Amino acid sequence: RQTAYYGLGLLLMKSVSLFMLPFIANRLSPEDYGRLEVMLGLLAVGTVLVGLGLADSLFRFAGDASDDRRTHRLAAETLGFALGACFLALLLGQLAAPAIASSLPGGADVAEARLVLAMLALEGAIGIPLAWLRLSERAGQFFVLTSGKAVIQAVLVVLALESGLGVVGVLFAGAVAAAMQAILLVALQLRSTGVRWTTGNLIRSMRYGWPIVVSGLAAFATSGLDRWFLADATGTAAMAQYAIAAKFALVVALLLQPYGMWRFPRRFRVLREEGGQAHAARGAAIGAALGAVVAVGIAFTAPLALELLFPPAYHPASALVPWLAGAMALKNAAELLNLGCYTGITTHTQLFVNLTGAAIAVVGFLFLIPPWGAEGAAGALVLAQAVRLVLFIWLSQRVLPLPYPSAQLGLLGVLTLLGLIASTAAQGAAAAWLIAATGWTLMGLAAWRLRLLPLPRSSARAS
Repeated sequence: RQTAYYGLGLLLMKSVSLFMLPFIANRLSPEDYGRLEVMLGLLAVGTVLVGLGLADSLFRFAGDASDDRRTHRLAAETLGFALGACFLALLLGQLAAPAIASSLPGGADVAEARLVLAMLALEGAIGIPLAWLRLSERAGQFFVLTSGKAVIQAVLVVLALESGLGVVGVLFAGAVAAAMQAILLVALQLRSTGVRWTTGNLIRSMRYGWPIVVSGLAAFATSGLDRWFLADATGTAAMAQYAIAAKFALVVALLLQPYGMWRFPRRFRVLREEGGQAHAARGAAIGAALGAVVAVGIAFTAPLALELLFPPAYHPASALVPWLAGAMALKNAAELLNLGCYTGITTHTQLFVNLTGAAIAVVGFLFLIPPWGAEGAAGALVLAQAVRLVLFIWLSQRVLPLPYPSAQLGLLGVLTLLGLIASTAAQGAAAAWLIAATGWTLMGLAAWRLRLLPLPRSSARAS
């Protein structure tokens, strides 16, 4: 029940933004929508920096606390650090807003930059109280405050765009919703834990959190920096089509989230059971197969959704969806087939893999975007995610060899590639749905075959 509340809160928050996408795209020109995406990229990378990895640090060290009193003290200290970072980010951000606005690709108004910088400062104060709600198992409040913010923001965005306020109106709606959520969350935690400041604990939290911050920046290189490179090379209007395609690709992650939320918390426990390695390997393989099937499904259905819901200026985005959806499928597989890398006591291996993937993506953007534009950006992402997947499997298997059904996964990979190629070839063709139905059926059968694979005898007795 607790997991369901957390999952529903996060799912609703992401779903509302996706459902709002056609409304926003129909009321903003491609140039304005592209500029909005640049500003949201600044918000994404800034939130990682302002967060300082404090939420993960709280989760980590709260697990070592000997009693509730020490847990409350740790939460109070972490809130103090977060509020300090929030105040500093708010002050410095507003002072630097004119310089930041002039340096962003595609150009931005100072007012827009100020609103985004205010939002990212507030995110520093939002993350710790949300983490505390999870630690104290107040799932109902977590659900209300996350989903409530999403709904309020959506209503404010509608009012702003209907009033003709454009990009600045969308950002103002986000800033107001974030401020309301931050005030409520901080007030709740202050009543529960109060606020404290201890320099020694701050140093410990920073030492633990810096690899998480670096990993977050590496993740931005594969899910945000591409838009900045495109806006600088091709302009915000052309980048807007790529951004819309990337939003459709995110549906892959959204549809796979329920499986991940069920799978991730229990995968280490499964390993300790009799025959646990076989069960863990098959569970990861099933998740990877689901990702492949969903990615091909999105690749075939996105053109119809774009044609029905979006203005003609965004329709060329359908040619980019298959490859961005494929990149998401590769990312999903990498996150599932890396169990061995997480059985140690450090996260240095994951940091190395993520930095390698980020470096490949950035180099790809530099060399592929100038001659090929959005197609080059998509190709760079596919290459980066493929390298991450290979590295994770190789390094993970060296630490903890798991009996993955390699032949079946290889076949599914080939079918996925053929399905993505077919979806690009069948753009607008009458035979598209016949090809999609045939290919999707074959992929579904291959994925189901993984579910029916026999387990070793010890595993069969355990189940």
